[in-house]
Amino acid sequence: DISERIDTEQQLEERTLNLTSLFNSITQILIIVDFDGVILHANKQAYSKLNYSGRGLISRSVFDLYAAEHLSEMKIVFERVKQSLSGLSTTPLLTRERVPIPVETTVTLGEWSSRQVFFMLANDETERLKIVDNLRISRANLKSLIQNSPESVALFDLDLRLVTFN
Repeated sequence: DISERIDTEQQLEERTLNLTSLFNSITQILIIVDFDGVILHANKQAYSKLNYSGRGLISRSVFDLYAAEHLSEMKIVFERVKQSLSGLSTTPLLTRERVPIPVETTVTLGEWSSRQVFFMLANDETERLKIVDNLRISRANLKSLIQNSPESVALFDLDLRLVTFN
């Protein structure tokens, strides 16, 4: 029946649009890589964060996204994933201009267009690292202030436990 076929096609189109929307709304960098290391697909965040346009990531080697000194390390990550082992890395990704972006990347096995692939999901750690660095600086400043104060100073936490004193 033609109406059933039209309904099925509409449902398939809606599912495709939903998956595309999900794929591109993920805030992490998502890259799909074949077993030869060739990038098959990437989400909008990958293009935005890595500063590529059009289809600039497609058909590139995933290893182009890493500095030369990290290539062997990343090849090991992909080999470990092939063996169903952990695929976690903190190796920075490089933008098109070769500027490193601190990331935490999880690599998993999956299937894409009827073939086994790697799914790379990378969280940009830039803001988190800035916060950690600012916290470290604030702690050092506070410690210096307490130690260098001519008055007696004691710092207590919210449970009234002594944290530090001079």
